[in-house]
Parts: sequence; structure tokens; C-alpha cells
Amino acid sequence: MKKLLKNCIDCSKQKTITKSRSYAIFILFGSLLLLIMNVLVFDYIKEIYASAENASVPLVFQSSMNYGGNKDDSFKGIANTKDGGFVAVGYSLGASENPSWNHNGNAKSVIDDPIVVKFDKNHNVEWTKNYGTEFNDIFFDVAVTTSGDIIAVGKSKSKGFIVRINPSNPDDYKKITTDGLGGASFEKVVATKDGGYAVVGWSAERNSSMFRERNSIISRDAVIVKCDNNNNIQFAKCFNYGKNLGLKELKKADFFGVAEDNNGDLIAVGDFQVAANLYNSQIYKIDGKNGKELWSKSVGSKLKEKPNDKVDYHTSSFSDVEVLKDGSYLVIGTAKNDATTEENWTTRGVVDSIVIRYSSSGKLLKTNIVGGIGRSINLNGILPTDDGGYLVYGSEDGKILESDANENGFTWDNNGATDMLFIKYNSNNAVSWSKNYGGENADYVNDVIKTSDGGITIVGESTGPSNRRAPIWKNNGKVDALVLATNKYKAAETVAEKEDKNVVYEDGEFVDLANGYGGDIKVKLTIEGGKISRLEEVSQQETKSYYNRAKVVYERIINANSVNVDGVTGATLSSNGIKNATKKALSQSAAKKVVNEIEKLNQNSATYEADKNRVKEMYNNLGDYSRKFVTNADKLNVTPKNQPETSNEQSNQESNSQLQADVIQKDNSRTVKTANKSNNKSFKDKDTYIRLQNESYKYIGWSSFRDNRLTGKGTTIAIIDSGLVGSCEDIDYSKITKRVDFTGNKEIETDQIGHGTAVTGIIQAKSDNKKGVSGILSEANILELKVEGSKNRSDDIAKAIRYAADTKADVINISIGLDVDKKDLKEAIEYAASKNIIIIAAAGNDGTKAYKYPAAYPQVIGVGAVDSTNTVRASSQKNDSVFVVAPGDNVVVLDLSRKSKCKISSGTSFSAPIVSSMAVVAKSQNHDITDEQFRQDLIKTSTDCGIPGYDFEYGYGVVNIKKFASLYKKTGIGSKNTKANKNSKNTTKTENNKNIESNSSKAKDSVEFGKDSSKENNKQNYGINSKENDSSDKDKKDENERESKDSSKSHQSFIEKTLKITTIPKYVNPKFSKKILKIGTIVIGILLSVSFIFVFSKKFLTKIK
Repeated sequence: MKKLLKNCIDCSKQKTITKSRSYAIFILFGSLLLLIMNVLVFDYIKEIYASAENASVPLVFQSSMNYGGNKDDSFKGIANTKDGGFVAVGYSLGASENPSWNHNGNAKSVIDDPIVVKFDKNHNVEWTKNYGTEFNDIFFDVAVTTSGDIIAVGKSKSKGFIVRINPSNPDDYKKITTDGLGGASFEKVVATKDGGYAVVGWSAERNSSMFRERNSIISRDAVIVKCDNNNNIQFAKCFNYGKNLGLKELKKADFFGVAEDNNGDLIAVGDFQVAANLYNSQIYKIDGKNGKELWSKSVGSKLKEKPNDKVDYHTSSFSDVEVLKDGSYLVIGTAKNDATTEENWTTRGVVDSIVIRYSSSGKLLKTNIVGGIGRSINLNGILPTDDGGYLVYGSEDGKILESDANENGFTWDNNGATDMLFIKYNSNNAVSWSKNYGGENADYVNDVIKTSDGGITIVGESTGPSNRRAPIWKNNGKVDALVLATNKYKAAETVAEKEDKNVVYEDGEFVDLANGYGGDIKVKLTIEGGKISRLEEVSQQETKSYYNRAKVVYERIINANSVNVDGVTGATLSSNGIKNATKKALSQSAAKKVVNEIEKLNQNSATYEADKNRVKEMYNNLGDYSRKFVTNADKLNVTPKNQPETSNEQSNQESNSQLQADVIQKDNSRTVKTANKSNNKSFKDKDTYIRLQNESYKYIGWSSFRDNRLTGKGTTIAIIDSGLVGSCEDIDYSKITKRVDFTGNKEIETDQIGHGTAVTGIIQAKSDNKKGVSGILSEANILELKVEGSKNRSDDIAKAIRYAADTKADVINISIGLDVDKKDLKEAIEYAASKNIIIIAAAGNDGTKAYKYPAAYPQVIGVGAVDSTNTVRASSQKNDSVFVVAPGDNVVVLDLSRKSKCKISSGTSFSAPIVSSMAVVAKSQNHDITDEQFRQDLIKTSTDCGIPGYDFEYGYGVVNIKKFASLYKKTGIGSKNTKANKNSKNTTKTENNKNIESNSSKAKDSVEFGKDSSKENNKQNYGINSKENDSSDKDKKDENERESKDSSKSHQSFIEKTLKITTIPKYVNPKFSKKILKIGTIVIGILLSVSFIFVFSKKFLTKIK
């Protein structure tokens, strides 16, 4: 550029160049420079600052406080008050001292009281009031009118009720209560611009003076009530979208959210029941003056009758609605199934959340789905933001594992059972950020406001303390009400409790308790030689099924000599109760050690000062709880009170270091470590869950069949199971040669529980179609034989086996286990084996030595299950029916869906198909291969784990598809020894089960479908829907990290490389910076002009001279 400028100046000095040409060169030079600057710099920087204006960072809570007594307390709603403070409403199951409120029920009753707490702008409690009766009462929401009155709504003695409160005098209030026969509830309230308010909910009342237009006297209606500024009811209307559909029999309908738009009209959202197993969301726009319906929509399923096929079941519900800055309506809710209406969402998890944007006329603008496999995501609230975007919030029970979801901004983590979740969207419905907050138990956000000082304040509830990471709060009882704020308020600061660090334990027995799911769990801890020798339950009030799963934590703590062990997914709260009670008992032991050391101090000893300093250090290492038991601390000249207060940030750092506590690891296997060398090339397919499959199957080289083009072509496998879903995007139905139903139920021939669909997908789901999972094979013929649902299970299974044999199947997979040896089943197995069919069956999921049939028959290859570390699952059967083991823990499988929804399941049912796929490959390469030859190939290629040689847990080891594929790649026919002797394992497999514990004396035979860990409703978390898989590993390392995106414009890459303009510091003010940018452009223009004038003037002055 300097050279160009010099040439221009030289040209201006040459008398041979005309004045006009010189001017033209300078104008060209200046114009070119301005053009480059504008295109490459100005536009890009302007774009960066435009995005910076809309950019935001996750919320940082600087204040946090828990409220309530020793029972259940919760804040459900929050609203700003006219004095700059706020009001919170909710419920309480007991009295509270700080803040103070009474309890109207008797001490032994489980009665909710509706609580209102008024805070000033500094979060100081101004007053509290219990508005309850001796019956169950609760407040769900609150609003403040334009005149400043507080409107709290909820339910009282099964009736909907509204309380209008004077904010200056809580004893000055008015009640409105429904009066019909039957139940009613008010769920949400919004203050309206005319000084009144609108309330929504539901009513099943008859002869109600408020709701005279009830649509159904046998069910319930969604209701809306509009009141003026004098508390007079303007209108009360009932709605049920089933009426719009013309349904003959109306069922339940609800409203859960309401908002007022800029025209004063009301938008109400909720759900309604179409038929059995069919629940749709509904949205209504209602005239704010007279309650007339302006428009409405049914969202979810298009069906109008009860679905026959379970794959068509539908459940969705809208929970909240808000009006955004541009006048559009944002609606959120939850869904368990895919949508067939225009919203057309596709679900992924146990419970997904839906985020939908409509125009004011009801036109669909955008549908977003928030969910992940095995997860429950419950968004329940919306806060519009000043940038035209919005903040949605709710709860989550685990990080999202799908890589595409991670790339779209769903990158939260999980701290415990259930965490609070916040997701910020910009005005274009793209995710700006997402973040979780919470402790190790269950924590929920119920409502959010933007306060008068510009901060964010939330209310909710927690089932335990949060002491390891900010924000910090404590816990007074089973459930505490929470208030968190992004601004700092002295009245709402909670200091983290100091925990034990580098302590020494005293021998003895120590008893303590901690809160679990159903109440206190009390344990007795025995310390011998400074280590945990025994840990046992003293008492507990847990749900039996959950606690039985959690009891394994006792053994884990003993083995690790530490409470820093994994809990049990699906019984998280019970697990935490055991760990926390043990932790408190350990604190007593550590305190006892200090007490004894203090008593040993001898002032006459020459080493007294040194000994005293040593004991002081031991005392300083004790946490706050331990110090309560040091009754002689005064002898050290220290105060037995807490250490100086620690900030949230400091406690976070300390807790992180404590989380690194040593845990004793035990290696129970001779060869597990050497076996755990990944044999996968890692499938490069683009299917949604390929990474999770690679994780589950990483040690068996599962992609090797496809790598070597061993596809199973020309071979038929019979899958005897629960059938196959009627249509699934991830199944190639051209390979399903026949589907036969042996259940006798001709009305529903497809899979109704998903087990058979899952097994089929493991064997041969479509690959590289950017959906679902990838199957191990791709070209095998599949014979689907449905037996689930029949009354005579063993008879029908036997018939299916004979059918498979007569139709010349090469391999039979039976992921079913019966408790009883049945003659017809045994004879069918013998018949199929005589046809040279290889038969594979699941060994069972009791974790005992009991036999399961048909896996226990000598002609069947029984398969056990290992986890992703090649360790046998605790629930896998352990007897001589186990020939080999295969991955069967946290396996991604197809779910019941017409699209490609998947779930995470565990059990030997999902290990058997892996071995069956290997048998299909063997048959495809050598159709005459025998069962014995195939067994020998399995022995040759499996990885021996556990006890050297054959054992009842691993059998002959973990199958290895990579080695197996290499064997067939080299020989083409596998084992050539057609006269292979029966191995020792087979000869010990007797029909009488003399030496094996069995439960064959049971009167009934039970199919093992239900034993695999893929059932719903096994999640223990407080107040949330359950997970489908109680054995999913929430602590598994998330491989789906967000990948950086390429720049969308080529000139941006140039700028990034040359000017290094990639990010904007947080402290930069975008509006101010854009002004600076404009000024800079003007300055550059002035400099160019001065340069031009300078050159011209120099030439002019030369002429004068």
C-alpha cells in the first residue's frame, strides 16, 4: 500500500501526467481502499456486534436461600410487587420457624397449607401468611394487579379458590371459591391491563354457580374466569376441544397456562383427552371482554378414536404460554410421542419438551423439541427477554447424549437426581445457551421473574442441600422452598458448610441418619483399624422396590472405604440417603478421634506445644457437622463454632478437590484389563446413536462384519419375540420375509411392548440413514414370530420354534426365559436342533443360579450379559447354561415408533441377538456348519475373562466379532472340524438341574420380557416422570461434545486470520462500539482526504515556487 501511495505521489510530480489523470488515480485509490474496508471489515464487525447485542451468558446466581420446616415446603409461583419487592406462594406440610408460619392440619395428618410470603426488594421477609383450612389446600400461582393487590390461586378442599390480598396487610383479603359438586382447581393467573385478572384451570363440578355451561357432567372441562379490578366475575367459560372434534363422549380437559396479548385477548393452553391412550395439547385464543372463542387448535395426534396399535398412543400437554416482543405466542409443554399434526415433532426421550411459536392468528411459525434418549425433560415456564428472545425453564434428569442436539446448544450437565434447567433462545428461535443448576438430589424451578433492579429471581423446591457448587443452599427437611437470585442480597446469602478433609477415623460404632426418598434412613457404621468394616441399616421408610435396588450402596461404601461411590440410577434419592447417613456417621468417628486426642494432651510433656498444634490441625480439618461432637474443643483454645464464612466460589473450588477423593478399586478378573482393548474401528455411519453404540460395543469390534462385507445375505433368522412394529423408518421391511402371530390375538399383530422391535434392530436396523441405530447385519432374511401376549406361552413358543424349523430357518433367536422346564418346549428345541438350526437364547436376568428355558437346554447356546467394561452384569444369570457373554448393558435399541425413536435398555435379551448375528454370518458362509462347529468358533474367538477357562459367569468369554469375522474372512467356512467333541460345559448341562439352584417349582411360567431393564415408571425422582431404563449410566463420559462450526462467509475467514477478530469481550458495550466503528470510518476517510490534499498542495506549491 505504501508503494502504491509513493507511485501516486511520484506521478503527481511528473509534468508529463495531466492533472486530471493524477486526480483519477487518487480517487481510484481512495475508493478502492474504502470498498475493501467496507466489505471486509465494516460489514463483518457490524455483524459481530449485532450478534453481541443478542448474545448472553448463562445465569449466575449470587443469592440463594432455602425456606421451610422439617417437612415438605415449596414455592410454586412468584410475582413482582409495586414496592420493588416480590411475593411467593406455594404450600407447606408443616410449621416453619424462619420464616414463621403455622400449620392448620393436625400433627399426624398429611395436609397441605397454602402459604404466601412477601419479600422486600432486598429479599428480607416482610410477612408470611397461611390461608389454609383443616383440609388440603395449595397455591399454584400468583399475580399482582395494576393496583398492587396480590392474587393467589389454587385449590382448597378439592375446590378452585382465588384469594385477593392487600399487600400491606395480609389479614385483609377476599376469597372466591367454586361451589359445585365435584372437584375443581385453578392452576394459573395473569394480571390484565384493565386492572383485573384472568384465572385458568379445570372443573368437574356439577350444579356450579360459576360454571353453568359445563360441557360434560361425567368428566371435566378446562375453565377460564375473568375478574375486573373490583373482584367481580366478568365471565366464566368452559372449554373442551373434544367438542370441536365432534366426539360423542367428552373426557377430561385442562388449562395450565394463560397470557394476555397486546389487544387484551387471552391465550389459554393445556390438554384434553380424545380417547383411551390418546391425550392431545390444546390452545385457545379467547376474547378478553366476553370470553368468546376466537380460534383454537388441537395439537399432537390426528386420531379421533382409541388407537388399536400401541405405536399410535399419544400423550402431550401444553403447560405455559407467553406473548413475545413481536406479538407472537410462545407455548411450551411436554410430549411422550411423536406428533402427526402440523407441528410434526419427533420425540427422543422418556419425556421430551416442546417449544412452539404461533402467530397471533394461530399460524405455526416454529416447532422445537428438547429431549434425549433415556431422559425426562420437563419445561414448565417462559420468561420473554428484551432482545425478542425468551428464556424457558424446567427440570432435567441427565445430559443430552445426541451429538446433533449438543451442536444445537443442548450442552447442560447433571449434578444429581433432577436438576433445574434453563435454556435461552434468541429472537430467531436458536439456542444461545443452556445450563443446569442443583445439588445431588432433586431440585426444581417452578417460576421466574425479572425484578425491578434488572436481575432474575426464581422460586422452586429442593429435596436436599447444595453444598458442592454454587449456588449454595441448605435443607431443613424433606423438601424445602427455594429462592435464587442473580443479584446479590445480604438477606439471601447462604454459606456452604465446611466438610471433613483429610480426617482420621476412630474405631467404634456410630449411628446417624439422613433424608432419603420416603423419610429418614438410619445406618450403623462400624470402624475397625481406622477403616469401614461394617455398614448396616437400622431403619428406613423407603419404597420397597427402590430401596431394594439402592441397598447395593452399602457394599460399595464398605469396599471403597468411602462414601464417594456411585448411587443406583432409578433409586438416586435412596442411594443418597444411605451415603449421606454414612457420611454423617463418619463425621462422628472423625470427631471422636479428635476428642480422644485432646484428652491425651499432657501439659507437663516436653512435646505439649507440638502435640497441641497437631491436634489443632486435626480439629481444623473437621467439617461443621463433625465439630458439633467435639465437646472439649475449649482445651485447644479454639471456638467450636464454624470456620470463617466461605463464599460460593471458594466452596465450589474446595468441593471440586474433595470430589477427587481416593476410591479403592478392586479387579475381580484375571483378564478383564487385557480384554478391554477396543476392537472397534468405530462405525463412521451418521446414524443418530452410532456413538453410543460404539461405546456399548467397543470391545467386540461390532462393525467388522460390514467392514468385511459379511452381511448375512442368503440366510434366514427367526426371531421369536413380541413381534415387530408395523412401520419404522429404521427397519428395512423388504428383508422381513414373513410375520406370524402365535398369540391368537388377530386384531393387533404388531409389537405392543417393543421388545421384539428392539431385538430386530440390534440384528438388522438400517445403517447410515441418519436415523436411529445401525444393525450388525444388513442383508439377512428375517422371520418375525410373535408369541408375547398369549395365554399358553410355552405352547406358543414351541409352535413358533417348530414353524421356524419347518420353514427352513438357519438361526433362531429367543430372547425369552421361562422359569419352568416344559415338555412341549423341550421337544420343539430338539426338533429344531435335528434340522441343523443354530438356536440362541437369553440366559436370564435374575442374577441367580436358577435355570431359564430354553437357554438351559443342551441344544441351545445361552448368552449372558456384560457391561461396556466387559464386566458381567449383576443381574445376568450365573450357571452352566451360559456359553458366552455379550454386551447387554445400556444398549441403544429401537423403541415403539413409526419414526426412529430409540431407548436405552439392559439385559441378556439384548446380548443374545449379537451372538445370533454371528451365527447368521457363519451360516451365510457355510450353510452346513453345525451347532458344534459354531460353538468351537465362538470358543476360539471369544475373550476369556474371569476365572481362566470356562466359568458360570462368563462362560467361555466375551464374544469378539472382529476375531470371528477374521476367521471367516480367511477360511470362508469357519471351523472345519465336523466331528468336534462336545465341550465340558455341554456335558455338565443336565436336564434335572441337580446341582443348580432353580425356581422350577413355581406354579406359573413367566416370560423374561419384563426382566430386561427397559420398563417405564422405575424412576424414583421426586415429582417427575420416570425413566424407561433404570440401569442407564448417568456418569458415563459424554462423547458428544460440541464441535465448532465453520464460518458461513468466506470474507469472515479472511478477517479472522488477518485481523484476529473472532470474539467480543464481555465488557464491550456493543452500541458504544458501533459508534466508535463509525467514527473510525470517518477518520479514515478524513486521512485519505488529507493525503490527497497534501499531495495536490505539494504539487501546487512547487508550481508557485
